[in-house]
Amino acid sequence: MLVSLDISDLLLIDTLSLTFDRGLCAFTGETGAGKSILLNSLALALGTRGSAKLVRPGSKTGCASVTATFDLNKKSKTKDIVLRSGLPPLATGEYLVLRRTIDSDGRSRAYVNDTAVSVGLLRDLGEHLIQIEGQFASQGLLNTTNHRTTLDCFSNSERLSSRVSQAYQEWSETEEKYRLAKATLLEARAEEEYIRFSIEELKKINPEPGEEHKLAETRNSLINNEKIIEALNMANSALVSDPAPDQQVRVAIRALSRQADPLGNHFQEILEKLNVASEQLQEAEFEINSALAASEVAPSQLEACEDRLFRLRAMARKHSVSVDQLPGLLQQFEHKLDLIADDTGHIENLKNQVIRAKSAFHSLATEMHNIREKFAKKLDKAVNSEFQPLKLEKTKLVTVIEKLGEDHWGPNGLDSVRFEVSTNPGTAPGPLGKIASGGELSRILLAIKVALQNADAIPTIVFDEVDSGIGGATAAAVGKRLAKLSNDTQILVVTHSPQVASYAKCHIKIEKSGTNNNMTTRATPLTEEGRRMEIARMLSGSKVTNEALAAADSLLKP
Repeated sequence: MLVSLDISDLLLIDTLSLTFDRGLCAFTGETGAGKSILLNSLALALGTRGSAKLVRPGSKTGCASVTATFDLNKKSKTKDIVLRSGLPPLATGEYLVLRRTIDSDGRSRAYVNDTAVSVGLLRDLGEHLIQIEGQFASQGLLNTTNHRTTLDCFSNSERLSSRVSQAYQEWSETEEKYRLAKATLLEARAEEEYIRFSIEELKKINPEPGEEHKLAETRNSLINNEKIIEALNMANSALVSDPAPDQQVRVAIRALSRQADPLGNHFQEILEKLNVASEQLQEAEFEINSALAASEVAPSQLEACEDRLFRLRAMARKHSVSVDQLPGLLQQFEHKLDLIADDTGHIENLKNQVIRAKSAFHSLATEMHNIREKFAKKLDKAVNSEFQPLKLEKTKLVTVIEKLGEDHWGPNGLDSVRFEVSTNPGTAPGPLGKIASGGELSRILLAIKVALQNADAIPTIVFDEVDSGIGGATAAAVGKRLAKLSNDTQILVVTHSPQVASYAKCHIKIEKSGTNNNMTTRATPLTEEGRRMEIARMLSGSKVTNEALAAADSLLKP
């Protein structure tokens, strides 16, 4: 249910925070006070379209914001939607918070529990959180796409409906496999000669997974190896050149060895260093020769590697695939050839699977159709029995179930379902929104909701001016049914009827105040005395009389 609604800088609202409880909550106020702004704000948090025009003129933040907080019951489908969207799962007792902001430049942002999401996700969540009913509502029962779901809820056949949807998906997937297999077979037959040649060509080259990468690494290694050998040869040539460095060092050693050392041990130190240099030069020459011996590679190795690599790449270009896709391409060609050789077995098997899947779907969908037919009559009876006390004695609801052609079968079964009404005897039933007047429509929607009370899974329903065009006993009957409906469902009602407002457990008065250049809408939860004065105002007009107060006391009497 809706726990709270917080609005800032939206149209005539500066800041507004409202809390709600279970039961019936009435919004009252003079015409133009801003009751519709509250509904528009709530709808905005549920994902309806917004625009820069909604930002309050003179807003310091330049941003309108609406936050709606919900307490979910254990059976709420919104938890599954949250999980499927990738958001963190809700902890036990954690509220679901939907927030929407709109900047003065028209940019809109949506959040669920402070995580940025798409506006579409808000809309998906909102469909399971609140239903808005009224003559101008775009969701709820005025939307004919909801009529089939409504009837299925009334018949308590959601589990069968889910099986029908799953069976349709299995049929669709099997049929798609069959279609693709037939198309592949036709293509294979048309290209059989090309396929056979390609298989033979690919088998000759015999591509292996990951082979291109391995060959490229080997080729780079072989190319680098040639450069290394070239460097070693140059170094070796320098060491064995005439005169060689080692020979020159030994000449120096002999020259110094034949002379007396006037400086004592100085010649000895030089001779030691020259001996070390001679030894290291010899060792270096030995290691260079060893490295050359180890690095010798036959030129044919590089040639063979490059030939294999370039052939694979040429084959890949020919078939417009990557080298790594060549093994898979060979398998595809072989599969096509298998289809040609044994098409009756595979294709016929898929065809039989389609027949079985279609039969399973049709069987479940027919069972669903029969249940809809049965419960449509029960729903019509339950709704029509509510019309008399609502002063709709001449109105009759008819649930129309139409079997669709096979091209229009879908996850919801074989049927289209729509609610139609006739408001006068002898007139043909027609769509809800076109046949009934504004006041009649609101009461018809209320009657349907009362009939669905134990079946409807939506936790909160908003009725927008359900009392339009009625008064007296009819308005009292509307209030009584709203109160009855609120025993299991949170009901928010925008009303001008004191009789309807008197049944509310929560009463919020909407007022507009300020100057012409700076008008502000505010909402005030009323105390018991405040309710008495507001209902008296609704009865008498701007001036509250003693008679109006007495009448208000009579309406509020338990």
